[in-house]
Amino acid sequence: YRFDWIAVCSPFPAPLRLAHHPSSAPPLHRRHVTLTVSFRVVCLCFLQELYVRNLGLLWMIAGGWHALLYTFKAQGTMRKHDPRWQATNSDRFVFGDQVSATHRRRCRHASDDLWWYGGNLQVYDNVFWSCVSGVGTWTAFEAHALHSWANGTAEMIYTDWWSSPWYSICWLLLIPIWREFHFYVGHRALHWKPIYPYIHYLHHKNDNPGPWSGLAMHPIEHIIYFSVVLIHFVVPSHPLHFFFNSQHTALTPAGGHSGFEGPVINGTIPAGSYFHYLHHRYYDFNYGEATIPLDKLFGTFKDGSPDGYGSKSKK
Repeated sequence: YRFDWIAVCSPFPAPLRLAHHPSSAPPLHRRHVTLTVSFRVVCLCFLQELYVRNLGLLWMIAGGWHALLYTFKAQGTMRKHDPRWQATNSDRFVFGDQVSATHRRRCRHASDDLWWYGGNLQVYDNVFWSCVSGVGTWTAFEAHALHSWANGTAEMIYTDWWSSPWYSICWLLLIPIWREFHFYVGHRALHWKPIYPYIHYLHHKNDNPGPWSGLAMHPIEHIIYFSVVLIHFVVPSHPLHFFFNSQHTALTPAGGHSGFEGPVINGTIPAGSYFHYLHHRYYDFNYGEATIPLDKLFGTFKDGSPDGYGSKSKK
């Protein structure tokens, strides 16, 4: 058996088919499932398909979180970090004047947080940066990887998962740790004063973040953020490692920026990150994630309590 990896012709460049090849099947006592990959077509005509696939994934995750918590308000404001809903009249966000006028015309008697009537400036701003720059950069990195594999220029990619099963599994488990380290270093660099006002400020306009805020970044920050996948051109990796890394990087910020501290919906769905929410409040603390204590190690941790860890540091 083999998985046939159609790198270009399918909008889902992942193991899609489990096809039986009887002519090449090994004897019954040696038969096992092998994960092999084949790449075909070296043109870049698949960019549109990749973009549409990634856009759909982001809308499924970020849009799903937003619909659940902000459109239908299934949780109300219970466990919400900030009791306010997202901004509808702030000049910090794009489309301000036009969308605000539309909001006043169509929602004169409606609640200000009914974003689907055209009034939530913060949500529109976040959706714009996430879908245009965020998904575009994500797609570009994946397209470059697929093109390199198809043309045989990515020497560190191996195609048979079970040729090194323990290595494959261990590297898969280590990828989230690598992501957190990369995120801390890149994120802290973006807070360097000479460049913060020109790049990372855009993400920090969201002092009251929501699901779409997670990937709302400046294009240069998107390049830095998604560069986490470049390690697969240096460290031997299977395509599953690459796609796990890229999709984990792109889709998990929605839940982490949900604005709620989970679990939500009767305690059934984990959501939010109080650790990172504090970063949106205090800016100079909690650059990484809570899993690996890099902030404690480098003296940038704050626990949020008045007399707690980091309370005596600058604010």
